[in-house]
Amino acid sequence: MKEFRHRTLNFFLYLMNPLDEKTFEALQDEWFHVLELHKAARRKRIHARVIQWETRLSELKNEQKRLINLGRWVRGPADILR
Repeated sequence: MKEFRHRTLNFFLYLMNPLDEKTFEALQDEWFHVLELHKAARRKRIHARVIQWETRLSELKNEQKRLINLGRWVRGPADILR
């Protein structure tokens, strides 16, 4: 625990010291890169969800057509949801 406190204190002291401009710019560039990676991963996850929704909606439309052809489409969307 003592080692952890020592490291934590050193870290905070490091953060309190002003950075030179070159180091600051390097950290800023690195942080922007991390943010861009995060945004790209998020866009990828959203795109995958949309594809899943489109697939599911297509399946539901096909089920609706099947029920209509069988004469079992009576109440509307509730026929699929039950």
